[in-house]
Amino acid sequence: MNDQTKEPRPGVIDATARVLRELLRTPKYREAMRIILREFDPENAPAFVRTVCREDPELFLAGLTATPALANALIGMCHELAVLIGQYPPQLRASLVANIGEEVNAEQLGAALGSWLSLWKKAAANTDVSQATASFAERFKNGFAKAAAADGDLTPSLLAGAATLVERLVAHLDATAEKDPVAVKEHVDRVATAIRRLPETHPKFAGEVAAPLVAAIRDALAATQTDATQKETDDGTG
Repeated sequence: MNDQTKEPRPGVIDATARVLRELLRTPKYREAMRIILREFDPENAPAFVRTVCREDPELFLAGLTATPALANALIGMCHELAVLIGQYPPQLRASLVANIGEEVNAEQLGAALGSWLSLWKKAAANTDVSQATASFAERFKNGFAKAAAADGDLTPSLLAGAATLVERLVAHLDATAEKDPVAVKEHVDRVATAIRRLPETHPKFAGEVAAPLVAAIRDALAATQTDATQKETDDGTG
């Protein structure tokens, strides 16, 4: 596995940054850069990938080996942008964040994440993929923890997002249960197994978070059963 904590090494991006630093000191190049950014057409990126794949499969396969490096470059840029925008005055920061939220193609982002998740699912049985997934999850957790430590408690925001995600997940499972009950049961069994292990793996979470959630679920089930019983009674006396 590559050492992702090592010092930056000289390469294409480093050389480009050095050249760009000099060029941006010249007004005409700054204006040229503004024109390039205005004419940037991300909607044509999928067509670009298809063209390279169809016209030169060997180049495409060579490019696939560079996918982690390209992804790491984009991730590094996004991280640095977030740090820099976070240092701007509140009003400007809010305006920039709102613009990003409005202009980023969230639907395509969701489709891309879904496609990669589907790809991972198809390959997950492979031992190498399983090990890589575990390593990825650990490194992701460490990076997120560093960001959270640097900027206060992100838990409220995460919980708000998690609540919305749970609502959508429940709705999806509810709709799927009628079509494929076996698949839903498999997912539920996995979740149930993880929950049973909580007192052992995360005792504090089990006591302070999981227990109230379980109580809420129990109350919801009791209310559902009460409503069903009342409906039966009303139907019988109607």
